Formats: sequence, structure tokens, C-alpha cells
Amino acid sequence: MSEFALAQRYHVVSQTELTLPNIRSLTQVYLPIIGHEAFTLYMTLACYPHDKNRAFTHTELLDQAGLTHHSFLDARARLEGMGLLRTYRQDLTTGTQWVYEVLEPMSTRAFLADDTLASLLAHYLGEDTLQKLVADTIPVTPKIEGKNVTASFFDLVGMERFKRIKAPIEKPVLQPIEKQHTSEKKQLDLDLMANMLRSFNVSTRTLKENEAALLIEKELYGLDDVALVRLIQQNLTKDNTIDMAGIRRSLSKQTLETQRQDVGQVTPTTNAEVSEQPSQSKPKNATEQFLQQVKTLAPVTYLKALRQEKGGFVTDSELKTLQDIAQLNRLPNEVINVLLYELTVGQKRTSISRNLMQTIVNDWTQAGIKTAEGALKYLQARQKNQSQQTGSNNRRYNNNRSLKNETRPDWEKQREQAAASSTEQAEAKRKLDAFLSAQKTKQED
Repeated sequence: MSEFALAQRYHVVSQTELTLPNIRSLTQVYLPIIGHEAFTLYMTLACYPHDKNRAFTHTELLDQAGLTHHSFLDARARLEGMGLLRTYRQDLTTGTQWVYEVLEPMSTRAFLADDTLASLLAHYLGEDTLQKLVADTIPVTPKIEGKNVTASFFDLVGMERFKRIKAPIEKPVLQPIEKQHTSEKKQLDLDLMANMLRSFNVSTRTLKENEAALLIEKELYGLDDVALVRLIQQNLTKDNTIDMAGIRRSLSKQTLETQRQDVGQVTPTTNAEVSEQPSQSKPKNATEQFLQQVKTLAPVTYLKALRQEKGGFVTDSELKTLQDIAQLNRLPNEVINVLLYELTVGQKRTSISRNLMQTIVNDWTQAGIKTAEGALKYLQARQKNQSQQTGSNNRRYNNNRSLKNETRPDWEKQREQAAASSTEQAEAKRKLDAFLSAQKTKQED
């Protein structure tokens, strides 16, 4: 297996012919990301004769595109990362040759509809330019006034007749949408990140080594892959490795600096509004709204919302506590959010200590709590048990108090005896004084 060399030959494979919409898409959304050299390479390969029996040398290609050895490899990697090119190496007995499969670009509308790709484009163009491009590409559909009286599908085929038709193929069982969303959310697009970090000499291997740690910070702070890339760029060591401690410090610093900013539309529900469980995914009451919040918001974002609702703020020690808890990877974020709500709203704690959080997380982990609904049921069961214990203690206290009222203590008897003795002594003294007085009168007579 040999390395790439300019003297090696290649073939071009393409199943599509470029159209004006393709060129417009390449110019509007791909060019800002891949750069002029990759754009030129793509157009050169796309316009070459697609004859499988004809091979070209890379020297001819680089002369045609005006590229150097290094710039060609970089441009080829950018095209591969953006899904515009597939590269195949064929190690033959006569030497190594390459096959380049030119792929059709996405339409501008489809590109902008993808959140990850749109975020990546905003990184290069800026938010204002991106919004203008979106407005020009995806115009707002005007609302048609009047009542919609369009016939439905069942109006066409007939409801009763349709019910008698038996489906020839059994419908497959699909996973719930919520589980699919969670699964898609908890992963990193390493290929996209590696492509964005190529100029910083950060390899895909380095990203994979730090994937678990990066994913924790992504979930804890509610970041996207583009934001993670920016953090990595700002926290690289001299040997181009990722400084995870520096990333955590940067995130903590950014959070503390934005304490006075609004938290958007997040309005935490009150304590009285979490007594019931949701029956449907669409929020229809305060309880379902609460569950939707704890399931969709990152813990740091949610704690900021809870604190700002009361005019407070998240402390640096609390951020450190949340980072430590997240690295334990014991409870899902939605359960951690319920825990934060219980401590800040239910127990009205103005700060959360690390020891307290670890104790509760340990308790909830052993209780097998894995969902927000399960956390609520667990809290309700504990509150019910505490109420029963409190009622039992009150009854026992009242019974003890009544028994003490019926049985008078010894110190009261002692006071009564002392009082009686004092009365007897006074009476005896009075009688003695009277007797002495009478005797004195007789002697005078």
C-alpha cells in the first residue's frame, strides 16, 4: 500500500450533470465553507470526460486546476467532508490508482433547512448574511384568506370502503419520536468537526479520544457541534491536543458573564403545578409544560432560568458541582433538571452544595430513576411517607401530653406539702402568742 503521488493515475465517476440550480447552490452555500480551491477542484472534476476506460494523471489535474500538492489534498478533504466527493484507492499490481466519485450538491433550500449545515454556514457568513440568504431562498408563503373546503382523501375513496381494505404488508413498529430525538442529540458529528478543525491540525483521532468528555459539556450546556468547534479552537495546547479543563473554564466563565441576560421564553412552573403526570406529548397544562422544559433544556440553562425567575444567579461553585455530577454520568439530564427544581423551588434553597447533590444523585441512582416522570413519582412517594410520619408523631405527642396532665408531677406534691407545713407552723405560732399574752395580763392583775 503506497502513499499518494502526483504521478499516480485516477478515474472520474459521476452520475449527474451539473445544472444551473446545482451551480447556484455550490456558489451560495458550499463556496463559503469549502473555499475557492476546493470549489475549483470540484468544477474541474465535474467537467472532465466521464470515461471509465480513460485515466488521467494527477499532474494534469493540478495543472488544470492551478493547485499545488498540498492544496489539492486539502481541497479534496474539504469536498469529502461536505459530501461532494468520494475517494477510492485501488492498490493494483501495476501500482496505485484512484477513483473520484463526484456527487450532486444539495439544493440551497435543502442545505439551509438542515440545522447543522445552516449553523456551519453562519460560522463563515455571519448571522445577518445567513438570514438574508434564507429570506431570499425560502420566501414566506402568503396566507390565503377564507375557509379551507378542500376534499380529503377519505372523501375520495369513501370511509367505509377504505376500512374493508386489508393492508398487504404489516406496518413496522417505529421507535417513539422522543427516543429518536434523544439518540440523535447525544452524539457528535466528528467528520464535520474534524473538517472544521483541519486548519488547526486537530485530527479525527484526537476528537474521538475526547468524544465522551465533549459530549458531556455539549449536553450540560446545550451546545451544538459548531459551538464546540469554536471552544476547541480557543482551547488547544501547543501540541494540538484538546484542553478539556480549559473548555470547562471557558464555559463556566461565559455562563457567569451572561447572568444578567434574559433566558428567553423559559418560565419555570410553580411548585403546585407538578402534581400530575402528562398524558400526551403536546403540552396542554402546566404539568406537561414543566415536563417539556426539563426534557428539552440543558441543566445549566434550566438552573439559570430557575435562579433568574427569583432574581438570583448561578454561582461558580454550582457550575462546578453540575460539571462534577455530569461527569459521573449516573442520571439523565431530565432527571437532573427535576432534582434542580426540587432543590431550588420545592425546598427554596438559594444555593446547592456538592455534597448534597452527590447524596441525592446516589440515592436516585440506586432507586433506578431514569425519566422525569419517574423522578416526580419518587418525590411524591417520599412526600407522602413524610406526611404520614409527621401525622403519627403529632398523634403520639398529643397522647403523651394528655397523660402528663392526668398524672401530676412530684414537684407539685412537694409544693403542696411545703405549703401545708407552713400553715400549721403559723397557726401554732399564733396560738403560742395568744397564750403568752394571756399569761402576761394575769400577772399584771
